[in-house]
Amino acid sequence: MQIPEDWQQAADEIIASSQRRRVIMVVGAPDVGKSSFCAYLASRLQETGVRTGVVDADIGQASIGPPTVIGAGFVTQPIGDLSQVGLAAGYFVGSITPTHHLLPCVVGTRKMTERLLALQAVAVVVDTTGLVLGDMGRELKQREFELLTPTHTVVIQKGQEIAHLVKQWRPVRWTRVFELRAASAARQRSREERRQYRMERFREYFLNARELTVSLDDVVLSNTWLYQGRRLSEECAWLADLLGCPVLHGERLGDRVLLVTAEPPYRSDVALVRQMLGTEIVSILPAGRFSHLLVGLLDDGDEWLSLGLIRYVDFEGQQLRLLAPPLHSRRPCKVVFGSLRVRPDGSEIGWADLDTFS
Repeated sequence: MQIPEDWQQAADEIIASSQRRRVIMVVGAPDVGKSSFCAYLASRLQETGVRTGVVDADIGQASIGPPTVIGAGFVTQPIGDLSQVGLAAGYFVGSITPTHHLLPCVVGTRKMTERLLALQAVAVVVDTTGLVLGDMGRELKQREFELLTPTHTVVIQKGQEIAHLVKQWRPVRWTRVFELRAASAARQRSREERRQYRMERFREYFLNARELTVSLDDVVLSNTWLYQGRRLSEECAWLADLLGCPVLHGERLGDRVLLVTAEPPYRSDVALVRQMLGTEIVSILPAGRFSHLLVGLLDDGDEWLSLGLIRYVDFEGQQLRLLAPPLHSRRPCKVVFGSLRVRPDGSEIGWADLDTFS
């Protein structure tokens, strides 16, 4: 790829900066060359002897880690692509889009930047997600800017589509804003091309996955209402009669009740269920909805270990059956539920419909 002149000039100025530590936040819509600029800048910084890290926050088209994970790593040799950066740490968001996941995206990007700085990075290049347009994009980028407090902010545009962000950031004294043109070589990728890319990354990640059985007594479930309340036991028998199918699990969580059934109920008199349970808020989930759900496995330091796929939840045996890459001696202490269902071959089934109370 031919590096544009304004890209070279921006890199020259960032490299020449006298600041002891540099955080470079790169912002732009999809297909403007953000990742290419990040790879170019990180490689230039590394060549000068600066310990350089990269945070890849593009959870949908991730290069450093698997999709749904904000990946972070160090540049140890000249690179031409971010996929050449080894994964040193990750933060599980559990989605391929920041939509409805703004807070995890902002928190994860900040945590991964801090992690690299704690590991003695002198420069950290942050490749942000392509969500920049509309109210949601403006909110996401503004909060990322405030939390990262970048010493340098690089905005790449085709026209003036995010000039409003530049207007907000340019007066801030602790950052230097660069406005760059989108690379002419940057190619618009279709939705199908993006899906195929994710499929290949997921397939590669789970290629050597093994079955992993986790006792629900030994782990905490996160980002879900499941196993967060007081279990219902005696109630399950008469609830099964009301719903017309076995109730595998039930629990009360404050003012709401969660029920897991063996199959979709064919007699769903929810009004009577609410009356009998004394609550207006009830969620009824067929157990099959947990199958193929993407989860993040965390250790006792709350650090991401691996992705996993739920095979099924064994409510009778109080176990979680997963597919995951070998963890060797590492033991998960927390299972974070994602919002995407994926097959081991990498194909996406769709969004998980869990924790919907009515």
